[in-house]
Amino acid sequence: MKSNGDRPNVNLSNQSTRANDGSEGASISEPFEEGRHTEGVLIHGGSRTKSERQLHHGLILLSGIVVLTLAASLRVRGDREVVVPVWNKPLPSFCLVRRLFGLDCPGCGLTRSFICLAHGEIVTACRHNPAAVWLFSLVVLQIPLRTLQIWKIHHGLQEWNSTFRPWFVWPFLAILIGQWSIKFVNSWLILGVPMQ
Repeated sequence: MKSNGDRPNVNLSNQSTRANDGSEGASISEPFEEGRHTEGVLIHGGSRTKSERQLHHGLILLSGIVVLTLAASLRVRGDREVVVPVWNKPLPSFCLVRRLFGLDCPGCGLTRSFICLAHGEIVTACRHNPAAVWLFSLVVLQIPLRTLQIWKIHHGLQEWNSTFRPWFVWPFLAILIGQWSIKFVNSWLILGVPMQ
């Protein structure tokens, strides 16, 4: 098998690993010495190099900064329009459900909520889509978290386990679907009109 630098070659037949020098290594079912596996996800850096781990955290950090910068630079006009301030022109709606059926989907209002939250308008943001408050706080949290992760890697310290965890997805989905269901019941069943 091909060699990847100083990483061991892995025989996927669950028999053994062969080190670069040709000697037999530990069984594939045993955890790697460089990291540990949990449900197929390599954590604590595992066999990724220092620069790969820094790049991973750096890209997430950069994505968070870009999202927050865009949210802070855009404006909400009226109840539906997202406006680019320099050109004072609204951005087109990207919701396919809204375009096809004239109804809000569960994600409608997330962009407007992010923009309102970036401007400190929490009540208005909750009116557009309250699930954005949870998601926005997770994006904001990425900035100090990923900066600290990069600092820890740079100084040779152990990273925090920052693998994907479903604990933050379930509340977001519950709020997202819950608020949409309430809007749907209020506007469709009680008032007899589609959500606007």
